[in-house]
Amino acid sequence: MMMSVLWYYRPEQTEVGRDPSIHGEMEVMASRHKDDNSVACIVDKCYALSYPEYCRYRAQNKLCQESRATPFSPVPPGQSTRPGSVPAPDTDPSLVFFCRQVYDHRMGRVIKNPV
Repeated sequence: MMMSVLWYYRPEQTEVGRDPSIHGEMEVMASRHKDDNSVACIVDKCYALSYPEYCRYRAQNKLCQESRATPFSPVPPGQSTRPGSVPAPDTDPSLVFFCRQVYDHRMGRVIKNPV
């Protein structure tokens, strides 16, 4: 079985490089670089969220870590407006990234995010 994937780049993997005053620690850049790979190459599931979704995840994660009551949500458990888009608060933080920019791998530059 094969899958088609769009690639994300860490800033240090680009010609632009990582600038701590611009890029967050868990920031990745989307690209239009598409590749076909075998599903056997899948190592783990990770999440690439918009910045507002990432901030909500971090806030929920912090509440879970502090053992506070479950945060109130108008959406019943197990349901979401975008299923699978925002991870559960107890998801390993090293698997959750945010994306604010698009990287053009052919031109080697950051372009404006059309979203």
